[in-house]
Amino acid sequence: MIDLDFLIKAALENNPGLLDKQTSVEISEQWIQLSRSAILPQIDVNANTYLSNEYRNSEYYLSASTGISVSQMIWQNGLYRALIMQSEYAFMADKWELEAERQELTLKVKLLYYDLLKYRSLYDISLQNVAQAKLFLEAAIEKKELGIGKESDILKARSDLGDAEYLVKSMHYSVINAENGLSRLTGESISGKNIRTGPDFVLSGNVFLANDSLYSMALNSYPELNAMMNLQLSQDYSVKAEEATRFPVFSANAGYNILSNTQIEIPGIWSTGLTVRWNVFDGYRRKTKIRTEKLQAQSLQYQQEDLLLELRREIDNRINALIVANNQIQISESLKKSTSENLKVVKEEYRLGISSMLELSNAQVDDFEASIKLVEAVAGYRMAYALIERVVGAEL
Repeated sequence: MIDLDFLIKAALENNPGLLDKQTSVEISEQWIQLSRSAILPQIDVNANTYLSNEYRNSEYYLSASTGISVSQMIWQNGLYRALIMQSEYAFMADKWELEAERQELTLKVKLLYYDLLKYRSLYDISLQNVAQAKLFLEAAIEKKELGIGKESDILKARSDLGDAEYLVKSMHYSVINAENGLSRLTGESISGKNIRTGPDFVLSGNVFLANDSLYSMALNSYPELNAMMNLQLSQDYSVKAEEATRFPVFSANAGYNILSNTQIEIPGIWSTGLTVRWNVFDGYRRKTKIRTEKLQAQSLQYQQEDLLLELRREIDNRINALIVANNQIQISESLKKSTSENLKVVKEEYRLGISSMLELSNAQVDDFEASIKLVEAVAGYRMAYALIERVVGAEL
């Protein structure tokens, strides 16, 4: 027997799209290390050997050299720190985007799971409807044989049985489609397996009517919003990094070389120094680049503001949908109770010859449709609940 948690875990482990996103996050993390490497000392070791006749005599000589050099960037108005912070916030944005992908995949699994539960329930109800229709047909035939029934009752019962059998096939195909959808998402075979039904949710007015509380939760947990905020911070540091290129670069360097020559003796040579490099004019490239980075930061700010407005609207809509779904369950339960009681009465009346086959058929159809409405209402409530959790970004 499998349950929703098993299906979600399987999807998160096996879905190739999610695995691809995880790889992107790992690549983003490596960019942080690349950015940090720029502020570390750069050490080079070199060695070479060559044959020469530099001194214009009849003898050739062999020489060799080896050395080490070290360079260290000292200052450029926080350029490399800005680049590091930019890559760190970009990494955090990628992590939140991964979380968004995980939650979106989880939502898809939940919706298909609830669909499967719904169609399996409807399939069972349809089978019961077929069994009931067969009983009605047998009762109509029996009454006709006893001389107290009508041929039209038999024809009506057969027509109802045909409709019921058609619905069974339709629900069976719906079950297969839902099973195939879950299999594609999870990589697990679902066909024919028993599925454990979780406990029904209970609507709590103190929680779901508190729109502001859910909105506050979403500000902290909604992954798309967090990704956007980190992207904006990353872009702010991108602007700072570009602005830092206006300043000169100060760097220190040192080296030591050893030269071996068969003709002359040369001692080891050491050197140290300070280098200043300042790009004074680059054809307005830097100015244009800074302007572009600032415009991108402004664009991200507008996107974040729009996302906040959309988030507020979405939370309000999802809460209203959940309340409507809960009301539909209550109405459907009341309707089902009424139609079931009516069916019992009409069955007894038909047995006593008071009610007709048409009345019995109508009572059965009403009860069957009420059962369908109740199953669909429960499924709708479960889906509405899952959609609220997705828009908040956390389980409730």
